[in-house]
Amino acid sequence: MSDPTTPEIPLLEPAEEGAGKAEPSPAAQGVLHLLRHFALTQRQPRHEFSEFAGFVKLNLGRFLLKLPQLQELTQRTDLQLTMHLRVLAERGLCQLEYDGPEIKGIRYNRYFADELHKAYANLEQRPLEPFPNEKTLGFKLPADLVLDVSLQSDFVNVLTQPSADAAQILRFGFPDALPELLITSELVKRKLLELCLAKMREFLGARNNAGYVLHRLLPALRGNEHVLRDTISSIVTKSSRAINSLTDPSDFSFRFWAHFANLVVQEFRERTDRNQEETGHCQAAYLIGYYNVFFRGQTQTESEKSVLLKRFEVQFRKAPYAYTIRDLYGVKDDKGLPLIRAASQELFVKFLEERTRFEEGKGLPALVRLNTVSGQEYYLARELIIPFFLKRLYDRRDQIREQYIDAWSGAIKEGRRIPSMYADEEFLSDLEAALKNLDPLLHALLNYHTLYLAKEAAKLNHDQLKDLGRCLDEKLGRVAPLDQVFRLPRRELLEDAKLRVPVWQRFPLFKKLVNWFQELMRRFRGEAPAAGRHTAKAAAAPRTAAGSRGREGIGPREEPGTTVASPVSARQLAAYKTAIQTLKIHFVGREKSISERLGELAEKWNPLYDPKSRTDLVEDVNSMVRDYLRSLRRGFRIKPPDAARIQALAVQVSQNKAFDRIKRKDLFVRYIEVFMIKVLSEG
Repeated sequence: MSDPTTPEIPLLEPAEEGAGKAEPSPAAQGVLHLLRHFALTQRQPRHEFSEFAGFVKLNLGRFLLKLPQLQELTQRTDLQLTMHLRVLAERGLCQLEYDGPEIKGIRYNRYFADELHKAYANLEQRPLEPFPNEKTLGFKLPADLVLDVSLQSDFVNVLTQPSADAAQILRFGFPDALPELLITSELVKRKLLELCLAKMREFLGARNNAGYVLHRLLPALRGNEHVLRDTISSIVTKSSRAINSLTDPSDFSFRFWAHFANLVVQEFRERTDRNQEETGHCQAAYLIGYYNVFFRGQTQTESEKSVLLKRFEVQFRKAPYAYTIRDLYGVKDDKGLPLIRAASQELFVKFLEERTRFEEGKGLPALVRLNTVSGQEYYLARELIIPFFLKRLYDRRDQIREQYIDAWSGAIKEGRRIPSMYADEEFLSDLEAALKNLDPLLHALLNYHTLYLAKEAAKLNHDQLKDLGRCLDEKLGRVAPLDQVFRLPRRELLEDAKLRVPVWQRFPLFKKLVNWFQELMRRFRGEAPAAGRHTAKAAAAPRTAAGSRGREGIGPREEPGTTVASPVSARQLAAYKTAIQTLKIHFVGREKSISERLGELAEKWNPLYDPKSRTDLVEDVNSMVRDYLRSLRRGFRIKPPDAARIQALAVQVSQNKAFDRIKRKDLFVRYIEVFMIKVLSEG
């Protein structure tokens, strides 16, 4: 086993064809070792089975010293070899030729790659030797085993997208009539670069070339004489700094290698009498020039990625802090360009995947994904969850409080009893429903585990900790009741609602006394009773409609400054309400409320991204629809609209020039239809 071509340990390449199959037995790997040794000894890839079997029988004893797994070949050698060679052929590690059922010939597939590896191992010891090619190796490669690569157009692609087959043989073609170069793909990225630097080291060490290069490069790299000397010295002394200056280039090192490689190429390219060493120097200079471009591009790409990732990270620390995917794609950078463009979309998707992945030892990922009851998805930075939650809670509290006081005071005036006014369970249920409708994101944040884990990541002051403690019941491991979270006790709300109602309207007895007193005063002044006046008005309305002209004008009378229609009969009012309910089912359905449907549609047709601008546009649309319906509601009380009428009116409103910037007209018309139903159902 003194042959230097024999490897110490026979290993199978996992990247080769068939790597997904079961690992061959130790004996099969030993046979592969013998086949490789035999091919390199005979200096050819194909052999007769009988020749290989004879070689094994003759030399098996000495191979057993290092490969004891070959012991089973000592008996019935031909049969054992046949069995193991078929296993290797299934793995693509050799090819077999058959004569009937018997193996006739064997082709060792990696022969040429192994020869190349030997040549590069020798070149590492003797850098002045030429780069391997078919002429120096003494064999002709089969066309199906080699891939031709143009140095000028394909070299960077080979580095960027290496072949999946580690043993693939590449043939590099050079300009200026330089010889071709053979190499396996697994040696290109590092080993070839090291050998090119070794040839440049030999060039600088010959005939005072180091001083010549320094003199020629000083004008191009003016002001960097000290760094230039140090870089040349690092190449000559075989310092690791030389290769690092190529693989991780600075602005200076990139310029140095570009000028240096070009200088060497210009020195030898025009010569027709180049010797073997000069040819190798010129080839190495060409390769280093392309390596320099590749690593510079790689560094710039990484730098650009780093800048973009930083911008993505910073964006989640800016208002509105909670972002939907649509919001993020609408964000602009400092130059007014989309932050997420086609070139950076893949990077952004990867960024989101990494930041939303749970980290070991941390309760929440860096970006928390929140899903609302409406199906909307928001992303929020882990350390901002608590401050964002408390701020939003504070902002919504007064809004919710006013809504309840207004609704309850109105109910008290009308003498109605709302269950949520008098029962805590009903109030809590109603409060949760109101929160879902008003602010789905805040409702999604009211999750005990999310808030509890986010508390660990946030730096909270005393007041924030106190407010959060009110919201979390840590003993029971749940969010506190909503009336406690919002600091809106039902009894206090009810008392505040009552204070907005005059005393005589709060109690039925007082209301009856006031009505009796008002009726008594009307009789004292000689006015008709209230019931009589209503009857007279109802009778007078047909006469006016028939054409009689009086002081009040023509047509039904309406109070100035209001959208409430003139009195209609109870039968007409009932028919109107039934028609509106039918329209609600037609345009909204039975499963959702009008508010939920409006929220869904507004999210889809609204072209604006700024939250305030989006809200303002929705309010403008709502105001225009209300104004448009104001003059139509009188007639609708007498003759309710059908679905076709609502659709026609919605189309007419949508064609207003003020809404030209809205592109999703179909969804916009649907929104107007539903909002018209909302307005008509309120009156």
